[in-house]
Amino acid sequence: MALPRSLPPAACVRELLHYDPETGRFTWRSGQKAGRAAGSIGGRYVQIMIGKKNYLAHRLAWLYVHDSPPLEEIDHVNGDPRDNRINNLRLASKSQNAQNQRRSAKNSSGHKGVSWSTHKQRWRAAIKVGSRNVHLGYFRDLAMAAEAYRCAAVSHFGGFARAA
Repeated sequence: MALPRSLPPAACVRELLHYDPETGRFTWRSGQKAGRAAGSIGGRYVQIMIGKKNYLAHRLAWLYVHDSPPLEEIDHVNGDPRDNRINNLRLASKSQNAQNQRRSAKNSSGHKGVSWSTHKQRWRAAIKVGSRNVHLGYFRDLAMAAEAYRCAAVSHFGGFARAA
C-alpha cells in the first residue's frame, strides 16, 4: 500500500500530536489516546494514522518542526529509518537518499561496493553513479578494494556517502 505524499496542515498535526525533537517520538495530545505513543512500525518506517490515512513519521516530524512539508525526500543521516530525531533528518534528492543506504544483506565481502571476481581471482570495487556502474578496479587486498569504494563514494556523494 503506497502512503500519501501529501500531508495534513501543520496546525492540524500540532493539534493532534506532540513531537519531541530530542527523541523523535510522537504522542497523542487528546482523546482516549492522550499521552500515549503515536504510530506503529510499517515495513521499515514508523507510520502514524491520522483520519483514515497513514503518514510516515519522519515526514510529519519535518512538517511539525519546519511548518512546511518537505519538498524532497527525507534522509535518515544515521541510516536508521526508525530514528526520527530532527537532527537525524535532512532533505535529500532521491539519488542522495539512495547513496546513504547500508550495504546489502546479500553482500558477502562485508564492504559496500566490493565483491569477489572468480574470473580475475581478485576483489572488484564498483560504484553506481546516477544510472552508470563505474568500475573502480580489481584488488588483491580486500581492504584496498574497500578503500577505493570509500574514496569514490566521498568524492561523488559527499556527506551522503556511506561506505559500510
